[in-house]
Amino acid sequence: MSEDVARAVGAEGTTAVLIAGKECTPRPLSIRELTQVQRKCVEMYKENYLKDFAAGVKFLDNSQELMIAEARTVARWDVSDLPTKSVYEPSLIDLTDKLREHVQHLFRADDDIVQNDMRCRRLVAGALDREMISPDDYKRLTGQRVRMMKVPYDAWWTTGTVEGMVEISYQAFKQSGVTREDIYNEMVENQTKMTEVSRQVENLSQPSLGNG
Repeated sequence: MSEDVARAVGAEGTTAVLIAGKECTPRPLSIRELTQVQRKCVEMYKENYLKDFAAGVKFLDNSQELMIAEARTVARWDVSDLPTKSVYEPSLIDLTDKLREHVQHLFRADDDIVQNDMRCRRLVAGALDREMISPDDYKRLTGQRVRMMKVPYDAWWTTGTVEGMVEISYQAFKQSGVTREDIYNEMVENQTKMTEVSRQVENLSQPSLGNG
């Protein structure tokens, strides 16, 4: 594991990380920045929704009329119109030696990471969200059924998708001169680090969201 990955996940609290050679420190997002994250989430949700809708009606004779009407409806949606999402909450993860070993192999993580309950649970929750670990894998490794909880869609999106992790990290680090592309490239190279970093930003920002 590279030195910057170790810095990201090796100590409690916020720690500066290197992205594209620039030092970036996780911080709480302002209300304006959180709003930007939500807008990006809504924008992508609308785009994906309309793609799915178009695929479903493309063979109908009145598909164009249906698309126009649906697009007008979707254009009025805001974050309050998004559905809830069932997620894997880190605090509900049951840790076992087998699960820790699996996480260590999956993420090539150091012992100090997988032996830290909080960090290991976060990695497992992220892996479940992105289907890197299946519910059957989880039951085999823990002997328990995986538990889920419902959260607002945008809360899931920020740390449950690559796009969301990139956006929340960008809003936190843009003052350091990094771009969304820089963050995405770092995500590809060091998924463990960026998963931790995006969750740090989310946790620090929770009071502004009224959730903490």
